[in-house]
Amino acid sequence: DRVGVHVDDGHVQVDDGQRVVILGPGDDLWIPVRQPTPKAPEPTATVTSSGSAPVRAAPSAPSLDVLLDSADRARAAGNLAEASKSLETLIATYPNDPRAVSAHFTLGRVYRQSGQHRDAATAFRHCWQQKPNGPLAEDARAEEAASWHDAGDEVQARAAATDYLARYPDGTYAKRMRQLNP
Repeated sequence: DRVGVHVDDGHVQVDDGQRVVILGPGDDLWIPVRQPTPKAPEPTATVTSSGSAPVRAAPSAPSLDVLLDSADRARAAGNLAEASKSLETLIATYPNDPRAVSAHFTLGRVYRQSGQHRDAATAFRHCWQQKPNGPLAEDARAEEAASWHDAGDEVQARAAATDYLARYPDGTYAKRMRQLNP
């Protein structure tokens, strides 16, 4: 019901007919193939208990696909606060879904763009911890180290860079990690 684009290297321009998005290394974009089903109206039914006053039923959480689409649209529009809110909700609501790994990575990128470098480092750490041998692990480890550096926490930056180099001594970001860990 959707198509995913993941960029490992370089930049890719994606035009889904409604918007044009430029993706860079580590970016993901999910595009719905079908028109989304209109959101059902909020429930109007009430719940009562033992003759007590009516209580409005709580709305259910948005679907994972709705949250991904919302985050993608917000990022494309430059609304980083809305993008992070959608990604945070997705991670909290669907922590065991395989797509939560890339949501952590994307959240890290959104936080970095927002200047929230400590939060970015934590998001990148959660990404690689959730899938230590996954396709985003190397990038997430390097991004974690860079985020700690940007946050001014050189102790954490060196520790993350050391961890990266121990795992990927000839990795894509080895030169950059050596600069963070002289």
